[in-house]
Amino acid sequence: MKVLNIDCDGVLYDFTAAMTRAFVSQGYRDAGSWNAMTTWALEVSWPVTKGEVVKVMHEGILDGIVFGTGPLLDDEIPTVLRTLRDDGWHLRIVTAKTFSSNSVTLKARQSTLEWLDRNAVPYDTIAFTDTHGKLDYRADAIIDDKPDLSWMQHGAFNLLYDHPWNRTTPTGGDVVRVKDWNEVLEVLS
Repeated sequence: MKVLNIDCDGVLYDFTAAMTRAFVSQGYRDAGSWNAMTTWALEVSWPVTKGEVVKVMHEGILDGIVFGTGPLLDDEIPTVLRTLRDDGWHLRIVTAKTFSSNSVTLKARQSTLEWLDRNAVPYDTIAFTDTHGKLDYRADAIIDDKPDLSWMQHGAFNLLYDHPWNRTTPTGGDVVRVKDWNEVLEVLS
């Protein structure tokens, strides 16, 4: 059986929209008008500090906003994943949901599981890890959006889900850029 590792945030889930909602809920009323994300770091694209990002994210997780609310990044995700499963792919979500606080970590994981269920996202297994732990899960194909490609595995199909924050990341060779889930299906079929 072929294994597909799927990142959650920025691939299935619109993390940027969730963080915008969290900032608004915590009193940053103009957050909805901030520039679109053009870099991986929120504090570079938005008029906030890294400390504010961490504080708002942790409170947003505990409030059930971050990882618990919002639509799918692409409406085709459930259909494409069911098709891939029917084609013999084992669908493994590998997502970084480890924080310095145990209560934040547990709430982030619980919210993620509930969000996947509410949005009918099919998967066979899920691995909650830290960013570096993603490489512990060998796969035949991986899809992620992180621009530094630290998740990439040599010898696998490495799919970079296109976003403004990774547009300067070189592709070709071991990395293929995909713009939506229908393109993921084309590449993996």
